Amino acid sequence: MTLEYHHLSKSALAGILFMAVFQLASLAFSGSLLMSGIFLFSAIFSAYLLINEQIIPNQDHHSHYFILLICTWLPLFVLLFTRDLTSTSFGVWFCVLISCSFVLLSPPKAMRMNILALLIFWLYVLFTRTSLNQIETGLALSLISVLMGIINQQVNNLHAKLDIAQKSDILTGCVLPEQFKYELDKAHQLYHRYGTPFSLISIEYATSFASEIDLQTWLKEFTQLYQSRLRKTDTLCRFNSHKFMILLPSTNKDNASRLSKDLETCAAAYQFSFITQAHECEEKPGLSFSILNYSGDETSIKWLRSLQSNQHFVKVK
Repeated sequence: MTLEYHHLSKSALAGILFMAVFQLASLAFSGSLLMSGIFLFSAIFSAYLLINEQIIPNQDHHSHYFILLICTWLPLFVLLFTRDLTSTSFGVWFCVLISCSFVLLSPPKAMRMNILALLIFWLYVLFTRTSLNQIETGLALSLISVLMGIINQQVNNLHAKLDIAQKSDILTGCVLPEQFKYELDKAHQLYHRYGTPFSLISIEYATSFASEIDLQTWLKEFTQLYQSRLRKTDTLCRFNSHKFMILLPSTNKDNASRLSKDLETCAAAYQFSFITQAHECEEKPGLSFSILNYSGDETSIKWLRSLQSNQHFVKVK
């Protein structure tokens, strides 16, 4: 859970808490004890989640959020059906709850809850004495719901693209070293928990390109070529300006060695575009392949340090 989402979820819980307390006071003064009791539960539950969100911000509360929203939506519709709540007032609280739903739930769940709420409201309008004010309210709520869904979908798409950009090298699309170390740490934990083997392939390259454009072209084509040969679970990283690293989960040393030879062969056979554009026989960058298989003898920190100095790597012959 990101810090931004943490702040949004707290705001949504505060909104539901305000609504529950408002309805609780209003219904208690009017003598509706049963309905005020339901809103009392919603107020206490939202306050509990709000406090817990402050103490443990990374805890997953999605199931609790769903229960809270159901306990808030249902009494609101009961008030609408019993005419204790006008369609205009319902429209105001509908906008509050649908906004909170999109913040607290995943987009698919929030959209399903949104559609269900609109369906119930339109059924209420159709099977009761319909007024022009109710129809206008329903149309406004439908429009707001559609816009909320579109905006939420676009925000999620932008967030996904931003997340990829923060973890990937702009030029090659490979993961950045920090993200690579995170994936490496996960593989290290799986090894010690379940005995799942993993290996690394280090690829050092020496280049002497005439221009920076040729170097960038080669890097792009080189990474695209290797990405097409790797599994989805493998992680290709541009570790520094002269080295690539490939993390191979669930891979022993023999399989890593075979893959390394295959990668070396396909790089040697591939016709890179910078050679064609130069109209002359240029030499391809020199590649040096090494393999490292984790044996469990070192801690994660020491093993990460060995990556920096190529200690324990076995050269592929």
